[in-house]
Amino acid sequence: MTGESQLNVSVLEAVSIDDIDPEAVKTGLAQYSAAYANATEDLAKAEAMIGVEVYQALSFAVAEA
Repeated sequence: MTGESQLNVSVLEAVSIDDIDPEAVKTGLAQYSAAYANATEDLAKAEAMIGVEVYQALSFAVAEA
């Protein structure tokens, strides 16, 4: 964050919200939610939670577009 209230973000890949498939987002969220619910080890649970959070953010972005 700069003094002029500008935020710089570095990403590996970026796409337009219009290019995001809402059905793929629903599927991904369901898969990661199930993986989280079924995880028995901390690492698997943490990885699934990251997936859930990413797909929740995608879902929110698609809904707001």
